[in-house]
Amino acid sequence: MCVDDGDRFWKDFAKKGEYYIVAGCDPKMQRKMYKDALAEVGCDFDKQIFPIDLRNMPTENAMAEITNFVNDVNQKLKNML
Repeated sequence: MCVDDGDRFWKDFAKKGEYYIVAGCDPKMQRKMYKDALAEVGCDFDKQIFPIDLRNMPTENAMAEITNFVNDVNQKLKNML
């Protein structure tokens, strides 16, 4: 989802008011790559994207990390509502 592919994806997929968990590279890099494309469709990276860094992680560890992260995000969203 880097560079042009990521921009196209977010422009087609992102919806205002929805939340997304993005697993991949450093969250700062995700913000740098996606914030403009999201803004073009009325979305806000800082409010709608929950980035998680999974670089150099074995699959088993990544899956456990994602499971925990999803649970944490769900709790944050419940607290926001």
